[in-house]
Amino acid sequence: MPPWVLSPLAHSELEGILERIAQESGSTTIADKVAGDFTSALNTLTASPGIGWRRQHLTGPTIRWWRVHNYLLLYNPETKPLRVIRILHGARDLERLFKRDR
Repeated sequence: MPPWVLSPLAHSELEGILERIAQESGSTTIADKVAGDFTSALNTLTASPGIGWRRQHLTGPTIRWWRVHNYLLLYNPETKPLRVIRILHGARDLERLFKRDR
């Protein structure tokens, strides 16, 4: 079993992020480096799932947040394997996004 898993939505979001980085930079090498940074962060979170921070007013008491570059990984530290719920750009209006999702 892998140490972490992406929800279908998080998987789609990560693919979109990496595609956009490759297109905007004109380099798959840069996108590959960012993908490696996400993998490294996920391995760190798997080893120490409690290190992320909570935003209870947005996602409740269980979900934790972790930053990778300009992106936010939202994950559930209580699942085995660790489950990534969303991957969002940090500049998004998170209050509005999560109010809409409720």
